[in-house]
Amino acid sequence: MIALAAALWLVPKAAGAAARDFDWPGFVLTGGALLSLLFASDGVARPDIMWIEVGLATLFGFALMTAAVRHLKRAVSPMIDLSPLSVPTFAVTFWGGSLFRMGVSAVPFLLPLTFQIGFGASAFESGVVLMAMFAGNLVMKPMTTPLLRRFGFRSVLVANGLLNAVTIAAYACFTATTSLWLVCLVLFIGVCRARRSSLHLTRSRLRTSHRRQ
Repeated sequence: MIALAAALWLVPKAAGAAARDFDWPGFVLTGGALLSLLFASDGVARPDIMWIEVGLATLFGFALMTAAVRHLKRAVSPMIDLSPLSVPTFAVTFWGGSLFRMGVSAVPFLLPLTFQIGFGASAFESGVVLMAMFAGNLVMKPMTTPLLRRFGFRSVLVANGLLNAVTIAAYACFTATTSLWLVCLVLFIGVCRARRSSLHLTRSRLRTSHRRQ
């Protein structure tokens, strides 16, 4: 409530863009596609998989997604603008980054389940061990911008991707008898991602270029 009040008080009022009609067809198609695909993925994760239901939900979801993409490309005011995907560099970042994000973002959710269900640790113990991952994240963030400036954007991203792949593979080697210090060390190293600081570096480059112009 304090944040909302501060926003109303501090954020200046500006004239918004002209009102557009809500894209109901796009909303229904994309929402229905995501709902069907989510239902199918949930069905696959169950011990007693109902393959007919999963198969029908998957086909229905992809059919709706195909119709949604066709609609969004033709609509005058689409709910989701797909035109940026025509830029090759943006498209590569979007598709590759989305897949990478899926894997990396799943780690903090799957590791506690591994520690608790697989290794018999308590929720508190698994949470404490997981703190090593976020400690590494905090330590690494101030270092990413100097690394990007020293070795270059592409070199850092390639090395970063390989490091993440190796550490995620190392998670699969954990057992109930693995040394706690070794687990914490791997978790600490495995979060060396340059996402936020690279964004800051890109912004600083844009500002520098704008000043020169």
